[in-house]
Amino acid sequence: MKALSLTLIACLFVITAAAQNATEGVEKKITKINALYPSFEQEFRLSPVTTWSYRAGFNISLAYGDFYSYDNSFFGSTSHVEYFEFLPTAEVNYRWYYRLLKRQEKGRKTINNSAGYFFAEADVVTPGIKLQTVNNDGLHDVISGIYAGWGFRRTIGKKITIDLNLRYSLLMRNVEETAFSNIIPGFKVGYRIK
Repeated sequence: MKALSLTLIACLFVITAAAQNATEGVEKKITKINALYPSFEQEFRLSPVTTWSYRAGFNISLAYGDFYSYDNSFFGSTSHVEYFEFLPTAEVNYRWYYRLLKRQEKGRKTINNSAGYFFAEADVVTPGIKLQTVNNDGLHDVISGIYAGWGFRRTIGKKITIDLNLRYSLLMRNVEETAFSNIIPGFKVGYRIK
């Protein structure tokens, strides 16, 4: 974990230092509201190709059906799950838009930082609000995560943004359990208000 953290910090420093000589680049500030995960997000320019951002809002999940699990004795157990859940979330991102300047040189649309990017992210998901709950599994857990991944953003018109990304994460539940995840896809639709 220590080696991974030091590697990420070194990469971010080199990328930021190498990008200091460009004259165009990312927008200075983007403020938007996201629809699928109701949230408020702001993104700020650090250099011509890097930004940092924060997001505060809710992650939403819906579960219905039977959940099957197996323990070490190879005997399965079944539990029925029905809930709609709101999870208050806060996250901070660092993004490096690796092809943004080339897109601008070719005259392509880069409004709202429409380009591919690599990112590092940290987030905290607090205990949620479950509606129509049959069981209370995981209701009182605090989950935090550190993510690294790749994504791209496209803009429809001048205000609507679509972000697609793939991320790999280190997740911690109540600071007691730690686990690496599989590759997680992400999808956000936002509306720029400033």
